[in-house]
Amino acid sequence: MELSRDTAKLTSHEMIEKLQDENKYLRETIVEEKIKSEGNIRALNKALTEVKEDNS
Repeated sequence: MELSRDTAKLTSHEMIEKLQDENKYLRETIVEEKIKSEGNIRALNKALTEVKEDNS
């Protein structure tokens, strides 16, 4: 979160809401990236297995 003049004017409740919204967004982003990473790992493992079989 960037500190700006607008941030300095927020009340405690507004700041908490803003941080909660940002936290929710970041959690969703982490889940999306985890799903992508798991898919990449599966694809790489499959490719590695195929290469091993070709070399046998």
